[in-house]
Amino acid sequence: MMTLKEAMKIRTSRRSFTDRPLSREVIHMLETQIQEANAHPGQLLDFHLVTNDKKAFSGLLKTYGLFSGVHSYIVAAGKAENIKAQELLGYYGELMVLKAAAMGVASCWVGASYDKSYVGQKLPPSDKLYCVIALGYANDHSSMGEKLARRFIRHDHTPDEVMEVDGSKQPPRWFMDGINAVLTAPSARGKLPVHFSLKNGIVTCHADENMGYEYIDLGIAKLHFELGADYIFYDLRS
Repeated sequence: MMTLKEAMKIRTSRRSFTDRPLSREVIHMLETQIQEANAHPGQLLDFHLVTNDKKAFSGLLKTYGLFSGVHSYIVAAGKAENIKAQELLGYYGELMVLKAAAMGVASCWVGASYDKSYVGQKLPPSDKLYCVIALGYANDHSSMGEKLARRFIRHDHTPDEVMEVDGSKQPPRWFMDGINAVLTAPSARGKLPVHFSLKNGIVTCHADENMGYEYIDLGIAKLHFELGADYIFYDLRS
């Protein structure tokens, strides 16, 4: 099985899946990761794995025809209007995405094009449904929905767009490794609205507004930076 660093480099969003169910090994891995994420201090997260259920993506008016064959997904919910919860959802959700990719499972972060009322009906009132992560084994060829989605998602970000450094100094190699890993991170509409800076050996980061998904984007990007730079954001562990 490939490493998370390898999975990070090759993983791309997919929206068309086969009817093959997730393997028992994949389900066990995801359920283990979900249990660990939901046990994070503060009890801010409420991930759930759903399998063998096509209803969330079955309505054309809800999915706009961009998805096909989705019958497994992760519900990414957490405390309502809580910035830390959103950031952690991005971080732990992307960790599941990459671990699944390392086991041959394709995925896609989905913010809007699914049946939110159906997916969120069993959540407690204190939780908010932020997004879902579609999972499955990808078809060999890209669907029309995938081709259409790629036309509206940007993939050509540069290091200068996501880093803020003193122009008189050359950033260290480990920091640039982290930045290059951030460039592979998924984000809402591919905007990648994150910025990382380095001062006295400490990395700080923030995100610009991105349709309400900016803190999830930031959590995803933080994981990618950690993997690329062998760095740890301790604020995510408390």
